[in-house]
Amino acid sequence: MATVTGIDCTGSALPGIPQALLTTQLAGYSTGSGGIAWSAAQWARYPGALRIDQTPAGGIWDALADYDDYENGAVQLGELAPRAKLRTHAWAAGTRPGQRKPAIYASQSNLTPVCNALIAGGVTSGVGLVVANWNLTEAEAIAKVNAGSGPFPIVGVQYQDAGAYDRDAWSAAWLADVSKPAGPYRHTADGKQTLDQIAAARHANVTNLLLRSIGNWTANDKTIIESLVLPAGFPYYTENG
Repeated sequence: MATVTGIDCTGSALPGIPQALLTTQLAGYSTGSGGIAWSAAQWARYPGALRIDQTPAGGIWDALADYDDYENGAVQLGELAPRAKLRTHAWAAGTRPGQRKPAIYASQSNLTPVCNALIAGGVTSGVGLVVANWNLTEAEAIAKVNAGSGPFPIVGVQYQDAGAYDRDAWSAAWLADVSKPAGPYRHTADGKQTLDQIAAARHANVTNLLLRSIGNWTANDKTIIESLVLPAGFPYYTENG
C-alpha cells in the first residue's frame, strides 16, 4: 500500500511552516478559535489539505470535514457515529468535491472506545482511524498505515510533535478516494409518470426539475423534445403575442 507523508498545523502556525513542508500533504482545522482554524484564504491556497473538525458538543461543527478530532475538550464519543453518518452521506452526494470518506483522529490508547462508540451508534464499518502515537519513527508509522485493515482501517498516523506542526503518514488510497461533484444524471421518461411524480421521486419540484433539465439538454435531447406533440391545453408563453 502506498503512503504519503505530511504535516498538520493550526491556521496561526501555517505562515511559519518551512516551504519544503508545504509541498507535502497538509492538514488543518476547519473549526476552532484563537488561531486554530484556517482562514478562507489558506484553504484557497491549499485546496487539497485535509480538513479537521475539533468542535465540541454544542458548537457549530463541519459536516464536510475529512475527520473528527476526538480528545478532551473536542469532539465527544457520543458524537462520532452521528457525524460519521452525515459525512458519509455528504461524501456520496458530492456536497464538497474533494472530501474524503470520514475518519476519526484519536490517540492509540483511545482506539477501542472510539470503535465501540461507532458500533453502538450504528456505524459498523467505513470509517477510517487517524492514530496519534508519538513513540513511532516515520518508518514505523508508514508500516502501521500499510497494515491498516478491517472495518475501521488506519488511514493515517500522527507520529511526531514538531512544535509548530505535527508529522503525519497517510494512506494514499484514502487520500485519493475523494468526493466528486454530483450529476448531472440523464434519465428518460417511461411514459407512465407525470412530471410531478418524477420530480417527487427525485425529492424535487417540477420547476427545479425543468430548470435543471433545460440547462443540460444535449442537441439530441432537444431533437427528441421538438418532435413531441403537446397535449391539448398545455400552456406555453411568448414575448410577442
